[in-house]
Amino acid sequence: MASLPTPAHGVQDGQSDDQPLVLPSCINEKEVDHIFRYLFKGWSNENASEEELIAILKLSHMWEITDAHNYAIQMLNKSTVSNPALRFHLGCTYQVYDWIEPAFRELMSMPVHAITRPMAHLIGPNAFYAIANTHAQIAEHRLVLAFYPSPYIEDVSCFTSEQCRQAWTTQWWQGLAKHLLHPDAGRNGRQILDMLETVRIPGMCQGCQDLNVSWVKQREALTRDEEMFEETIADIVGQYVVKKKAADIQLVEDGGQENVA
Repeated sequence: MASLPTPAHGVQDGQSDDQPLVLPSCINEKEVDHIFRYLFKGWSNENASEEELIAILKLSHMWEITDAHNYAIQMLNKSTVSNPALRFHLGCTYQVYDWIEPAFRELMSMPVHAITRPMAHLIGPNAFYAIANTHAQIAEHRLVLAFYPSPYIEDVSCFTSEQCRQAWTTQWWQGLAKHLLHPDAGRNGRQILDMLETVRIPGMCQGCQDLNVSWVKQREALTRDEEMFEETIADIVGQYVVKKKAADIQLVEDGGQENVA
C-alpha cells in the first residue's frame, strides 16, 4: 500500500478507519484475512484448511502473488481435494493446468446422475454438456452393439458351420449383450474383448471362434466407447488448457511488446 500514489484527498484506502479498503464484490473479508495471514504471519505445512488454501489461491492469482500461488497449489496437491468438480473449477479459474485433465477424467468416469447440481455449476455448462453427451453416445453405441451381433464368419476347416453360427449368435445375445447392457455391473468394450479371448464358447469349434473373435477385434467397434471417452477428454483439455496456455503466452508477449514500445 505504501508504494501506491497518494490520492488527492491525501489518505490511501485502507490506511484509516475513515478511509477503508473497499473490496470488490467477488472478494469477501474472510478471504482477505486468509491471504494476509499467509503474507504477514506465514503458515506451517499442516495448519491451513482447504477453505483457507482456496482463498489464498484465488487472491494470489488475482493479485499476482507468485509465492502465495505456488504455496496454495503445493498444499492443495497434498490435501488432494476430493471433489473433482472443485478441482476442475480451481484449475480452470486459477491457471492450475495440471489439475484439469485428471479432474475431468474422473468426472467422465462417474455416472451422469452422480454429478450433482452444485458440481455441474462448478464445471460449467460446456464441460457438463460434454460429459452428458459423451455418456449418451456411448450408451447408444452399446445398445447398437448389443442388438446387432457381429456377422458369423465360417472357418474353412469347419464341418459344423450351422452349429457354430448358432453358438456365436447365442453367445452374443445371452453373454456379450447382457454384459454390455447390465445396469449395475456392465463391462466396456475392452473388457468384452478380453472376455471373448479367454472364454470357450459352447458348441463352437475353436477355428470359428478364433476367426470371429479376431474379426470383432479388427473392426474395433467394441473399443469405440474408449475412443469417444478419450476424444472428449482431449477436446476439453484443448479448450481449457492448450488454448488458455496459448492465450497466456500471447498476453505476455503483447505486454512485453507494449513495454518495449
